Amino acid sequence: FDESTFSIQLYRIDTKGELTVPLKVECDENIFTVPASATFADGESEVTITITYNSDPLEYDEYHDISVTINDDKLTTPYAYSTYTFSAGVPAPWTDWTYTKSQWVKDGNDPDEWPLSETESTCTYTYKLGVDLTGNDPDLPISYRMNKMDKTKAQFKIEHWYYNVDLVLDYNPQTRAIRIYEQITGLSNGEEDIIVCDFSILVGADLTASYPSTYDPETGRFILNICYTIPSWVGSSRGYGFGEEYIQVDGFFIPDYTTEMTYKGVMTDPTEATYASVDVVLGENVEGAKLVVYTRDADPSAIADALVSGDLAGIDAVAGRNDVPFSLDELGANELQVVLVSIADEEAVAYASANFEYYGGGSNPWKVLGTGYFTDDIVTPYYFFEDPESIGDPITYPVEIRQHEDYPGLYRIMNPWGKDVYRYAEFCEPGELAPDGSYLEVNAQDAEGVYIPTQALNMDWGYGPMAFVSEGARYLEVPDYSFDDMKNAGYLGTLRDGVITFPVFTTKDGLNYQGVLWEGNDGSCTGLNCKIEIVLPGASAYATSLARAKANLTKKAAKRAHVRGTKAEPLKFDKKIVRTTLKQVQLKSL
Repeated sequence: FDESTFSIQLYRIDTKGELTVPLKVECDENIFTVPASATFADGESEVTITITYNSDPLEYDEYHDISVTINDDKLTTPYAYSTYTFSAGVPAPWTDWTYTKSQWVKDGNDPDEWPLSETESTCTYTYKLGVDLTGNDPDLPISYRMNKMDKTKAQFKIEHWYYNVDLVLDYNPQTRAIRIYEQITGLSNGEEDIIVCDFSILVGADLTASYPSTYDPETGRFILNICYTIPSWVGSSRGYGFGEEYIQVDGFFIPDYTTEMTYKGVMTDPTEATYASVDVVLGENVEGAKLVVYTRDADPSAIADALVSGDLAGIDAVAGRNDVPFSLDELGANELQVVLVSIADEEAVAYASANFEYYGGGSNPWKVLGTGYFTDDIVTPYYFFEDPESIGDPITYPVEIRQHEDYPGLYRIMNPWGKDVYRYAEFCEPGELAPDGSYLEVNAQDAEGVYIPTQALNMDWGYGPMAFVSEGARYLEVPDYSFDDMKNAGYLGTLRDGVITFPVFTTKDGLNYQGVLWEGNDGSCTGLNCKIEIVLPGASAYATSLARAKANLTKKAAKRAHVRGTKAEPLKFDKKIVRTTLKQVQLKSL
């Protein structure tokens, strides 16, 4: 593309005298300009003609035919060529797609620039978002090519991906960053092709710092922040699923840094020392591990780093049962967490945490009321039934409900999305469900002013930590709005006849909701109604809820999908609404 001409040679046998030869040319005249004649000098057997071209219409690796013919039969002979036909174009500045390092080197490329396996040419793609495909897809051919002119540009190609299409990933070898531009998946929603791209392409803004996609040539591991959507949704942040999916290139040593922990309870030995008891599972490549009990509001990843650096004392952990000593006086809290960190090469390679509560010698202020029923349309919309007509239907199921003895009407719905309670647990990936001891706290101290404060759900399905807040509570967390304002305006829920319900709001897109589900920094309404209903033990509606719960068990098997709705709209107030930071719920009387 930096040139505008090239040359070809014409030859004659009789070199006596000057000779001008007329030429007939067949070519794309929008691109190429060829002289109408060529002149041989006296005594010369060869002449060079220059062909000029316009590079604007040219594309890499697209070649165009040109034919040059001597346009005078008297000047030709049947014993020599009178027509020269050839193709002209600009070769792409890429290496060939290469599957093995041996072929890469054989083609004359720098062996140090080969990023894939020394021996293998396949990979395993892990579908995590549940957009029609889930799990591992092994033995997919993977190849690589690099731009010969720009060392910051390269590409990977995964063949037979999704519905037997090629997935091409743009790669910067210097930063190890991956970009995923719009490509088909081979799947359609019936009207448009479902495509794939990265999050920045989806929303039309550079969010690669917050949602990076990367490749690690030391481990052969791709982490892709990937989105499934349709072309008409690009720019609107709407999609069928977005989050992390993974590729593992075969032929790499993958260390086993498995770090799992299950909380088993609190024990006190004869010396009155107190221990949190946990079961620990460690991978074979974990060189060491440490455990500590800390306050629940602390960041477990920061605790893990502090354990490795020695800034925080802990105990050495082993696979199996471990008892972790702690002092409630020192911690000064009754909502606690056990943090486990795995160490290799003197660094934290993985960590796990488990929440629990301990009240020392005093009585637990949270008293069990009994079994109630929870109708969930907060998490349910992340599944759909095989019957399309029942997409988004909330489910009702039994839960343990507790009440604070000092603040009647302050309730906890215990373990609402745990594996022993939540109906769809079998469809979740490991680590997606809320851990034991989690709860959804509901403030119904005023029966005509019920709300759910902003609180983490201790879940992350690949879009960031999940949290929920009822719509009225969004405003209670802003100083400009009082409890009475929200209550009188009808934005808080009610507790009537033992049943807690919340008012329904509707977005401009016609989506109904009762609160906002947060995923990382993104707030979205989910479900058709986002219905939240809590039936307390002994309520008049108890029998109806029991029947609904039994009916749920007869529904068809669910399948993971992403049915994310539009972002929730603010209520129609003049004052500006801001989102507050997730925080521990402060107990107080209204």
